Amino acid sequence: MTTGDRSVRWSRRPRNEAGQTRPLLVAVTLLSLALSACGGDGDGSSKADQAKEEPSTTAAVGDRVAPKDLPRVPALGQAAGAVSDVKVGDCSVAAGEQQVTGSVTGSGKKARDYVVVISWINKHSDVRGRAVVVEKSVAPGESRDWRATATVAAGATECVPNVQAGSLREG
Repeated sequence: MTTGDRSVRWSRRPRNEAGQTRPLLVAVTLLSLALSACGGDGDGSSKADQAKEEPSTTAAVGDRVAPKDLPRVPALGQAAGAVSDVKVGDCSVAAGEQQVTGSVTGSGKKARDYVVVISWINKHSDVRGRAVVVEKSVAPGESRDWRATATVAAGATECVPNVQAGSLREG
């Protein structure tokens, strides 16, 4: 558009001398978006605080809804991934009560606590069921058998283990 002998650009973005979009404007915009996503709901609590207090619930559609009664996973101090310390037996993905067995063999330099989580997930990686097994004070080289049961909702396509070793936190 032209006004007299001047060109007017309505879509012009602020630029610095090098012709680049102003980095500060971009940084402030991104920071504002990040902070608004992390905020609470106005009652002084953050979303992280609410997640600790409320049971697991997911609002979604059809097979994308996680069961509301998934067991909580205990926290470990000095946690380290330890899936190689665990063997998992056959795991059915059929809806209903399911059981899986396996063993854990201590691999640390000293006794450690193990938390074995078996999650039954669908093709979208949504959890359809969960079992949690805790084996306390497994000595190096010691092998223990475990058994886990869970109620699995329809739509599960695979079982996925997650194993952590460390020290169980009290409380």
